[in-house]
Amino acid sequence: MTTLFSTILAAALAQNLLLDGLLGLCPALALSRRHDVAAGMALLTLTALPILILLGYAIQVGVLRPLGAESLTLIAWALLLTTLPVAAATLLARFRPGLQALLGAYLPFFGFNCLVLGGVLLTTVRAESLIQAVGLALGTAAGYAIVLLMLSALRERLALTPVPAAMRGGAATLVTLGLLALALMGLRGIG
Repeated sequence: MTTLFSTILAAALAQNLLLDGLLGLCPALALSRRHDVAAGMALLTLTALPILILLGYAIQVGVLRPLGAESLTLIAWALLLTTLPVAAATLLARFRPGLQALLGAYLPFFGFNCLVLGGVLLTTVRAESLIQAVGLALGTAAGYAIVLLMLSALRERLALTPVPAAMRGGAATLVTLGLLALALMGLRGIG
């Protein structure tokens, strides 16, 4: 259990894919302007990303490796990552139409998010067991959600403060992300 916890903690903080690998940066910048939109995307990430990562790991380890068809990995993941987010968008539109309206056009493109593809790829490369894959999946989703919520809260506060003209908008957001990345860099030893 301690290995699972340390894997989740390392993936969420020290090896955060958004701050360390810049994966998922475009949706994070686009969806962090309003806290309610960022919270919806964080919820979607927390639910869908672990499922997609674990399904990708299961396809890789359970189907492609035993058949010796590892060259079809990208095709299998592309099929997986295009069908499941569309199904999730349909279910979300049916059961939570308000959240679906907030996320708008970003929801069907969640499967094409580089965070999702990078998360699946890195999990299959890094994970030596199913427990470690679960930890990496949960940690990756939690880390992205944490950074997205922190960034949206900081952007809302930055909108209310006097900022020099050269630092308004995207420049202040990128500096904020850089400072968050530097703050989490001190946790590198736990991974």
